[in-house]
Amino acid sequence: VIIQPPVYHPFFTAIENNGRQVLPNQLLYENKRYSIDFEDFEEKAKDPLTRMFILCSPHNPICRVWTEKELRRLGDICLENEILIVSDEIHHDLILSGYKHTLFSTLSNKFEQNTIVCTAPSKTFNIAGLQTSNIIIPDKRKREAFTNTIENINGVMIPNVFGIVALIAGYDEGEEWLDQVLKYIEANFKFLKEFITENLPDVDFIDPEGTYLAWLDFSKLGMNDEELRELILKKAKVALDDGKIFGPGGEGFQRINIACPRSILKECMMRIVNALK
Repeated sequence: VIIQPPVYHPFFTAIENNGRQVLPNQLLYENKRYSIDFEDFEEKAKDPLTRMFILCSPHNPICRVWTEKELRRLGDICLENEILIVSDEIHHDLILSGYKHTLFSTLSNKFEQNTIVCTAPSKTFNIAGLQTSNIIIPDKRKREAFTNTIENINGVMIPNVFGIVALIAGYDEGEEWLDQVLKYIEANFKFLKEFITENLPDVDFIDPEGTYLAWLDFSKLGMNDEELRELILKKAKVALDDGKIFGPGGEGFQRINIACPRSILKECMMRIVNALK
């Protein structure tokens, strides 16, 4: 199963716990920006044992919103090599100004039939605790196989009733609220970038295109991952996500959730500044 690290870390365990092998198509990082290594992706896709690709779109933790051109190229390679695409688009409602999210399955009918799209209201409306998601499987054979596995093998038959009500309420009534949240998130990103530029010159801020997650590069500090964790968690007393848990390419990074009051974000960053003194 191909994934693109650094990437949402449960992908690794989900693959391995199902008796499958992770094939990392590590993203390229240059000049504080990420891109897809298509040459490596195509090479791994041609392996006859490769059966699935899990796409993270928008990408967590690097905050890229993949372009239509990038998505089409990935889709074409997968079709050519008969690889099923599982597209995790859980952050698709959280796109920053100037960028556009493309639902992968809408690019063509062939892509649609070869894709399982996963979304949820949990990130959009902060209701992850209600454990409700959408699994969109246009192909009938794949949908029946999925349903059989969920209901008859895993015993998950009835979704959370409260979650369904919250999902409907969010998408029917929450547009104005979401618009306000997105403006606040963008302002938080702006604040964070300016704060880092002024106070943490050895930390690189990766310009986000979507999500509410900031991906910070601490590698210029010259610390290994354990030293960095000691600095952030023990000395600054701030709980961020260690970059290394996101797989190859995550070393030296930290992920921070900025969907919070700006006062908390400022306090968090001030603690890191003081810990470095």
